[in-house]
Amino acid sequence: MSSEFPLEIIFEILIRLSVKPLLRFRCVSKSWCAIIDSPLFINGHVKRSIETNTNHQLILEEWDFGTRGCPSNLYSASIDEGLGISLKGMGKPLMHQSGGLFSNSCNGLILMYDAYEVVAIWNPFTRRCRKIPTEPFETPNRELCPDWPSTFGFGYDNIHDDYKAVRIMGFHPKDSLRAHEVKVYSLRTNTWKRVQDFPYLGYIFRQDYGAFASGASHWLLFRIRPTDNFDYMDTNLIAAFDYVKEEFQVLPQPEYTEVFGHNCLVALQGCLCMLSINQSMDATQVTMYMMKNYGMRGSWNKSHIFTQANIPSGFLCARPLVYSMRGDKMLIEVGCTEGWEECRMGLVWYNLQEKKGSKVEICNKHPRFTALVCLESLVSLGEDDHFDGAHEICQ
Repeated sequence: MSSEFPLEIIFEILIRLSVKPLLRFRCVSKSWCAIIDSPLFINGHVKRSIETNTNHQLILEEWDFGTRGCPSNLYSASIDEGLGISLKGMGKPLMHQSGGLFSNSCNGLILMYDAYEVVAIWNPFTRRCRKIPTEPFETPNRELCPDWPSTFGFGYDNIHDDYKAVRIMGFHPKDSLRAHEVKVYSLRTNTWKRVQDFPYLGYIFRQDYGAFASGASHWLLFRIRPTDNFDYMDTNLIAAFDYVKEEFQVLPQPEYTEVFGHNCLVALQGCLCMLSINQSMDATQVTMYMMKNYGMRGSWNKSHIFTQANIPSGFLCARPLVYSMRGDKMLIEVGCTEGWEECRMGLVWYNLQEKKGSKVEICNKHPRFTALVCLESLVSLGEDDHFDGAHEICQ
């Protein structure tokens, strides 16, 4: 077949396929293998998937509070608009069997970390994994001790075609002005380097890992009271770490029109979003703001309001995950209102025109999980990567 069609035509046919058949088609011929493994094809496949809103997979990380609250099993499912999903068990990389956490995904890659260290970068679709070299932290002086846990970010540097992780290690001083050491890992060079220390003293991170959008990871920061046992104040900042410049900046916040209990940053298909969550004895309301023009003041738009009237079950929180292929629905992860030990998570397809949600049935699976949307990709982890050693578990 490869002799009957020009390679340009074969390229255009293959780029429309998902990762699983592409991995099989590498065996057709040397020319097909060369096409599929080329950076031009891999980057083009990612770009087309983003532009067409296709090749997304849902990964559910099951939590077992009987094992010290550590994630246990992983499951994957294709994202469609049906009200029932079929989960397929997937094993973790061998180096990660004992627990640990996942950050956001970026072009099909997932950063794995524990309390202090970045452990590995994993492509769950090619089943390749790359262990990251351990990097010690540098205590500024003996009067400081490291915070727990560290804060992480993971993203893509499009200028240098490089995937990078950032580790922010805080240190407790005697007063509230904490010092933060910042180090950046480059997948291309497989090295760490120290960059400018975190510049916003007196603030602490609300989220363990940053929301990646527009070439940067983002965190919501809260100021602490120096005389009140480090209680939170309602003053906060949005801090962004740019992976090209490898430096921090502060972004403007939305002009809130409601009283909120707390906020949360998420990335929704390339856009930075702020979730303003207001909880009361009677109901919970989540207002979603989306930054349309990145970094510009006044560019936040109030896009959606989720209430218990239009979500089919009571909830404490709602986190948008992904738009449907046609863009008329949104998949939302919701946390229901039982106590923490009995907290149940759920998925809802939310119709943006009707402003109404429909519950997604997840049959015979543990109700406590964290959902992650991951783009299927062939992105390579370099020459030092290896098979993840994981085996698929029972469905």
